Amino acid sequence: MLKQTILLALALCIVLALPLSNTATGKTLRFAIIPKAENNTFYLPAKQGCMDAAKELGDVQCIYEGPETADPRLQDSIISRLIDEGIDGLAVAVIHSEFIENRSIAKARNAGIPVVTFDSDFSQQTLARSKDIRSTYIGTDNYEFGQKLGTLVLKYRPDGGTLCIISGHKSAPGLNDRMRGVRKALAASASGKWKEYERCPLFCRDDPNMALEQLLYIFDTGTQDKNKVDTIIILGAWPQQNPDDYRTSMTNRLATLESKQVLVIVGDSLDSQLQLLKQGLAHGNVGQVPYDMGKKAVETLYKIHHGEFVPDVVYTPSRICFPENTSGITIND
Repeated sequence: MLKQTILLALALCIVLALPLSNTATGKTLRFAIIPKAENNTFYLPAKQGCMDAAKELGDVQCIYEGPETADPRLQDSIISRLIDEGIDGLAVAVIHSEFIENRSIAKARNAGIPVVTFDSDFSQQTLARSKDIRSTYIGTDNYEFGQKLGTLVLKYRPDGGTLCIISGHKSAPGLNDRMRGVRKALAASASGKWKEYERCPLFCRDDPNMALEQLLYIFDTGTQDKNKVDTIIILGAWPQQNPDDYRTSMTNRLATLESKQVLVIVGDSLDSQLQLLKQGLAHGNVGQVPYDMGKKAVETLYKIHHGEFVPDVVYTPSRICFPENTSGITIND
């Protein structure tokens, strides 16, 4: 009898020591996915990936919320509010690394909430200062992405030219990595001699209307300047996010595009962008897979919650698209 009692006690201890699943505890994990801007169509596939991952896992809720436009103060405020509402994990596309580092992100860390980044990571300075500020980065290798943009330019301009780069926020570390990658690829060209237009790079602050205005300004003014801009690289989808406006504007400049007097190479490859590419309204796109970013963000937070190992970086694929091949060539970074 004593032996049976001891065995029962040991069995009970083992059961109590095992971690309870979320289903067993009746708890639904609430993971927040915070894009740079909700009005940015690039992030809609990431939202779908988040929702699909939550459905597959079964005991997870995906909360997708971001500022209407890419404003670091609004992003910080949303993160802080969601922490107060009791989220269990956070994935953020960083707009301004230093701004949120000691505000909402510090608040998340103090609350024991795991943090991952997607699409846009913290700056190298922030990561060097706070090595454990996030568990992992999920997304494109932005430096390699920039190099692919530069390589695509060299397909058409092997002998060099005058370049203008259009970016989003000056403070966005991922976009700055892309810019470095572009410059590296062009500088490494054996025969090409490249210079940048004196008024560039331009920063549209992730605003589609501003980006289109900047593109048209360079297209119409920079190309007539004595320096003759002949190549425009846009690091993200911004001017093409309102495809009808872009189509109307660039159709009026179709002859210049067809003659390749001015090259337009664009980041991202949303379906609407590929339609513009097919119509000859750009010369190439380097795209990402935002769906994978959203899906892997939730899956990674789930692993962290259950004490599983996650790597410091999870790279998602990219693809290079041409007018004659809008499906593109997929490259696993």
